[in-house]
Amino acid sequence: CCGSTESQSHHVLYGSDHLVEQYGDLKSRVYPDTEMWGQPPGVILMCNTVVELLDLLDRPQDVAVVVFGHSSGILGMHLAKFCGRVFMIDFPPMSRVLEDLRLNNIENCVPVETSDRTCKAFQDSLEGLGPDLRAFRAVYGVILSASTLGNALIKDRAKEVSSSVLEKVVYAFRQTHGNFMELEHLLKKTYKNDSVPSNPLVPVKVVPVDLLPCSIFTQFAVLCVRKMSLQGRLVANKEFRDSALPNLKLIQKGSNNTGGSIKTKDPASSNL
Repeated sequence: CCGSTESQSHHVLYGSDHLVEQYGDLKSRVYPDTEMWGQPPGVILMCNTVVELLDLLDRPQDVAVVVFGHSSGILGMHLAKFCGRVFMIDFPPMSRVLEDLRLNNIENCVPVETSDRTCKAFQDSLEGLGPDLRAFRAVYGVILSASTLGNALIKDRAKEVSSSVLEKVVYAFRQTHGNFMELEHLLKKTYKNDSVPSNPLVPVKVVPVDLLPCSIFTQFAVLCVRKMSLQGRLVANKEFRDSALPNLKLIQKGSNNTGGSIKTKDPASSNL
């Protein structure tokens, strides 16, 4: 190193292979090949959005969160401040995630390495974490998508988590050359007829998040919850009762006008 420069919250040595950047009260090492989705401008806005969607503001210590997706470090570390434990299912090199955990003195975040980016890999990782997850009252999921949003993305991943222990799932999307309003059509296509005949996860909230204020990308978070809580089969999830059920009725009414219908195949939902 031939010298150094200093900027507000971090110290950088010339010749170093990384920078240390500040995101709220978190620090993260940024390398030349760091995925932009992991640390984009305004990433804390998405982090706070996910915390609110999962109802973690009271910092429940009997709740665990499983985060799946590329460059999940900042979001995982942020969630670790609001729940009992976070399991980050990410891709190599996990050494960078461990470095950031040590840099921020976070001890309740567990990295889980996977080399496969498929939905099956996510389900396999969940099954492997079974004994650890059963120690918590509730387990929530966060799935990151840094690729173009395909019509089958929600459907495929919803099918994978339908038999898992996840009570709620937030999908954090970055859609290329898309529009936030297109999501309505996507959800109708995904949840009508028999595309997901027995899927218990229902979208109840969609929040647009402008991380990159440009026309190339559209960012938004989608909260999906089970119609019936895993904590008691006779107890309806509050989010579904207050939000999803009325919305589904509206969508169903619109689908009936065009010859389509929505089938939830959950007899309990008719009693809500």
